[in-house]
Amino acid sequence: MPRGVRPLAADSIRGALLSSPATKPPARGVVRNYRRRATKNAPDCDDSEPKSRHATDREPLRIVTRLKNHLARLGPMAGRFEGKRGLVLGVANKRSIAWAIAKRLADEGARVAFTFQGERIESTVRELAASVSSPLITSCDVREEADCTRAVAEAVAALGGLDFVVHSVAFAAAEDLEGRFTDTPRERFWLALDISAYSLVAIARAAEPHLAETNGSIVTMTYLGGKRVVPHYNVMGVAKATLEASMRYLAWDLGTSGIRINAVSAGPVRTLAARSIAGFPTMEAIVNERAPLRRPIDAGDVAAASAYLLSDDARNITGTTLYVDSGYHAMGM
Repeated sequence: MPRGVRPLAADSIRGALLSSPATKPPARGVVRNYRRRATKNAPDCDDSEPKSRHATDREPLRIVTRLKNHLARLGPMAGRFEGKRGLVLGVANKRSIAWAIAKRLADEGARVAFTFQGERIESTVRELAASVSSPLITSCDVREEADCTRAVAEAVAALGGLDFVVHSVAFAAAEDLEGRFTDTPRERFWLALDISAYSLVAIARAAEPHLAETNGSIVTMTYLGGKRVVPHYNVMGVAKATLEASMRYLAWDLGTSGIRINAVSAGPVRTLAARSIAGFPTMEAIVNERAPLRRPIDAGDVAAASAYLLSDDARNITGTTLYVDSGYHAMGM
């Protein structure tokens, strides 16, 4: 990759937004209000709210914080992926969404092979892969057709077949994730689209004959910036739009072979790579204020959604983008 250019993982633009208070929480819940804190006499229910201190023409912004989640996230379903074999592309470190997905699938019985790109992260990926008894960790530069074909073939040989692929790969120059999109140079524009979008096509093409034997499935990672303007997301937004369109066209092509392909679009998850995005804390704050559920999402939420899409439970779902963002994508403002 070009010198001075920092990678941006596909799982980098999502987030942990609200932190629990340091003191011991009450038994049920409290309500936070930017204009006034909840009083001790506030009704003891999740959707209660205090009155604003100031009389205004508009209703004050409210954030409801559930200190005890009444609907706990469903944990790994033992045996759901027993006997399933898959390839995961895009793990960079233990905070990667790709790793959260791989760990979830392994916990549910899957055998998983991994790719890495570059010596800098190889040792980290090998250590993580070893923790789930992976039979294969191999390098793959998704810009090279031969590398994509080889990595898939090695995974099939090591696993004895292929049931799913997790594509969590994206890249943009750090300097293109700040300032104006208009200033993106041509060569870095194509670099971002090549790695972030065309790589899905290349991997799908290599995996198709193997996934066709198992009625397999592919899942890729996207973000709302591919549909709406997110300041400073810039060329990655264009790349994600291309990725989503490619996913839909692949759904049509691969469907005749019984292969499904879907995308997961998550809210901002605070990963190490997220630091490459200028104004990332602002993105977090806005989602925190406006998402209907007013609660953060994390890599585990994305992993759970991805596992569902890859499972037989979703056997008639393809060409779909599943949003995991507490409902933020539904909001107009």
